Amino acid sequence: MQELEQQLTPSRMEGSQELVDLAEALAARSGGAVDDALILAVSEATGVSEEFVRLALMQRAADTKRTSLGVRFSSFFLSLNPMTRLMFGGSMIGFFMAASNVISHYWRLGQNLTTFLMMVGLMLVGWMAVRARDGKHALAMGVSTLFGACVGFALVGTFANLISGEPRSWLVPEMLFIGLPAVAFGSIAFQSLGKKMLKKLGVRDAQDERRELLHQLVEIQDKLRVGQRQVSFLSIDIVGSTRLKSVANSLAVEFTFSEYHTFVERAVHKFHGMIHSTAGDGVTAAFDTPEQAFQAARMVQSGLPEFNQYRNRIGEPVVLRAGIHHGTVTPQGDGVDTVNFAEVIDIAAHLQKACPAGGITVSDHAASLLSGGAGSVGSEQILVDRVPAWIWTPRVAAPLVQAKTAPAFMVPPPPPSGK
Repeated sequence: MQELEQQLTPSRMEGSQELVDLAEALAARSGGAVDDALILAVSEATGVSEEFVRLALMQRAADTKRTSLGVRFSSFFLSLNPMTRLMFGGSMIGFFMAASNVISHYWRLGQNLTTFLMMVGLMLVGWMAVRARDGKHALAMGVSTLFGACVGFALVGTFANLISGEPRSWLVPEMLFIGLPAVAFGSIAFQSLGKKMLKKLGVRDAQDERRELLHQLVEIQDKLRVGQRQVSFLSIDIVGSTRLKSVANSLAVEFTFSEYHTFVERAVHKFHGMIHSTAGDGVTAAFDTPEQAFQAARMVQSGLPEFNQYRNRIGEPVVLRAGIHHGTVTPQGDGVDTVNFAEVIDIAAHLQKACPAGGITVSDHAASLLSGGAGSVGSEQILVDRVPAWIWTPRVAAPLVQAKTAPAFMVPPPPPSGK
């Protein structure tokens, strides 16, 4: 499990989220819940291991703050492999049967109630054996049930003896010498006969469900791929913008930051991008390729000295940092602007926050798609939330040109011609 958790890094989170989306869409279409058959179908359709699908489901539930405790427990239970779950379930049922037997005896709840509880436990054990994947799983479940019963008799029986003062031995050797072979043979036989009976009654087994779910999953995948797009996102923000706003009058701040947004927008449009969103002083732009995003970011950083010289009226130079990531998004409408919660956007923002002032941080995946490869970005590499990235910095540090200031009552003059 720890090795799988290490595999579920943010660089692979986008794929893991798609796995979960497919599983949930398939569950909704089939009118059921996410179970073993569905997980196996997703695994076969996508080529990833069952364990990775289970871990992705558990991670989605853990990351969703509004998820109820019951859903989280269900996701955790599904994250266990089938053998472990059968053994856990069998041991719990065995413990319950033993405990109910002891409690019914000491508190004289009646033989009918004891028989009823025992029958319920045996029916659950039988159903789990029938639904087990094979005889090996059924055998493990049966042995676990016997073990749970032994633990139940030992613990609950001892506790009941202490309360009542009536010495009685509940755990006898015959339970293991006779019960173990009986449970082993009974589990395998019941599993085989039960599957044949269910098949005659027209009840589908796990393999039939898996095949049907697999066909449905392929159809869902085809529909989802129709709207998918590969997009590069560029995140740009001003370093220390709050402090900059505090050192100048409101008119100078309003003018400078308005000009800053226009400055960035021109560079984005020059390389065929679009402004996806703005939040405060931050700008997120979308491009078709990482090459376009990288060239736009370089143009912004390279043109910043001129911006500070002629369009900045704050009194201190504006310094920027940028982050770029490339990935798959599924727009809800016709354009990328309908995408608001894609992980590729979050990663670009995280890369931007970790970027040194005046630089550009490009994820390893986006850098590998550049015409010059990762080498065209730079030689310095960092790890941001387990996402490898490369840092671009100017070969020659651009001078921090002192910005011009203007009185609050004056409208700042336009730049000289040709600038």
